[in-house]
Amino acid sequence: MIYRDFFRDQANYAFFQTIRGLIDYLPENLRRKDDQFKTGETEPAPRSPRWKECLDKTSERFKPAVGAMYVRKYYQEGTSKAASEMVFDVKKEVVQLIGKLEWMDENTRKTAIDKALAIQPHVGYPVEYNDDKELEGRYTGLNFTSSNNYLEVVNQVILYEENYDFGQIFGLINKTDWRMRMSVTDVNAVYSPQENSIQIVAGILQGIFYDKDRPQYMNYGGVGYIIGHEVTHGFDNVGRTFDKIGDRKDWWAEKTSKAFDDKAKCIIKQYGDIVVPEVGKNLNGEKTQGDNIADNGGIKIAYLAYNSWVKRNGPELPLPGLNFTAEQLFWITSANCWCGTKSKESYEDDIATNEHAPERYRVIVPFGNIEYFAKDFNCPLGSKMNPKHKCQDYQVLQSVIRFLRAL
Repeated sequence: MIYRDFFRDQANYAFFQTIRGLIDYLPENLRRKDDQFKTGETEPAPRSPRWKECLDKTSERFKPAVGAMYVRKYYQEGTSKAASEMVFDVKKEVVQLIGKLEWMDENTRKTAIDKALAIQPHVGYPVEYNDDKELEGRYTGLNFTSSNNYLEVVNQVILYEENYDFGQIFGLINKTDWRMRMSVTDVNAVYSPQENSIQIVAGILQGIFYDKDRPQYMNYGGVGYIIGHEVTHGFDNVGRTFDKIGDRKDWWAEKTSKAFDDKAKCIIKQYGDIVVPEVGKNLNGEKTQGDNIADNGGIKIAYLAYNSWVKRNGPELPLPGLNFTAEQLFWITSANCWCGTKSKESYEDDIATNEHAPERYRVIVPFGNIEYFAKDFNCPLGSKMNPKHKCQDYQVLQSVIRFLRAL
């Protein structure tokens, strides 16, 4: 009797969770019941309009098809080539920075440089998105029409995806396959330690971050900074535990590893000492250290990469009507990427849960740690944006290490 009740409870729980997983595709009255169950409120906040949910689900479930439609209509020709050049410049600067690290032993240095050089960039979108036959082949087995209801269509798509995933279990891994990567329409970029690769997808190569018709100091300050950030992630507390082919491996000499950890304490303390005036609470320097390191390293590397571009191509003219130099406009563009407003509740939530520092401090702190910023804006030593105490040594270390691990 006891066992029968136990198994009945398990079956009921499995059935309950299965139904809950399909709630989004069921009628509105059932969706409201689930909202009431989750929130405990009789009148929970309204959901997004159904049309918007359908659009989001379509983009999520049919990434290749939606991505192909997007890039064919909106992606600027030559963008992938230009962004790949930025990646090359960033990697080159990382290698040079690693070569200057006095605290790194020669064997670890060599391995770090090898990893940086091995970073695989996935820029823009896969070439298969230009091939209609290839795209149609990805959806072989799906067969639904307008007569099918929403739930029927979703169930068929889920089954198709599960069958594909299980079919890959015993196959060889294709690291160039975009099927399991983020959608190319996402305004985002990532570093994968398991692949030692970075993704700079089409969605972020636009607008505030990049435009082929604007000066390169704006592009390097925008998406160049994002590239540097992601590459630097290869050398944070997680990325540094993977080697150049994406295997988890401790390739750090003990003395060098300890030096890395000691320098990391500077960033942790620097951010942890910041009190957010809107809520009267300190930032969590430990929780945010990975992205703080990537911010500090990424912006410095992007600046050096832009200077490398200038050496090859010559200096650029500043923007007309603005009394700023090209170098100053690099910093202004980068800062503008994080421009926004936040509520008190948003600050509270960020401090408690977010692995990123609030946007304001993703500008103020990294810029203040970099001597190039103070020089370009003539900031007196000891001023707010040129503090006497900087986490520069740590920054250089993190920049190199993270970038190399990301490469």
